Amino acid sequence: MAGTEVVGTAITADPAVRGRTVLLDRVVEKTAAAAAAEVEHVHAAGRGAVGQLLGTRPAIAVQSAIDGHLAQLSLEVEIDYPAPLRQVTRHLREHVSDRVLELCSITVTDLDVHVVALRQQTRPERRVQ
Repeated sequence: MAGTEVVGTAITADPAVRGRTVLLDRVVEKTAAAAAAEVEHVHAAGRGAVGQLLGTRPAIAVQSAIDGHLAQLSLEVEIDYPAPLRQVTRHLREHVSDRVLELCSITVTDLDVHVVALRQQTRPERRVQ
């Protein structure tokens, strides 16, 4: 048999011909969302009423189109104000592309970043008593 090796009494298939690994789109999307959350100044867009009540952190919205080992991704994010937008989005694209390749073995060919809001750092006002 091609691709097999007899070990003792068991026949073991060559790892290259045992089968294939299939990653669903949602796995790649969750990987991209987690990678985007690792980038400084980047946040998930908006929090719904349920998320605010439960205190949960929303995931960054990602849409994907995957063809074999190639992916096109689209992310919706909020970015801290006054962070440099082009610099942050450039770093976001590089980081997400690198992490998806590293973790999923999928090359990101296009990554669109939709900045849907700027997030201002809110600090409580100091009051003199």
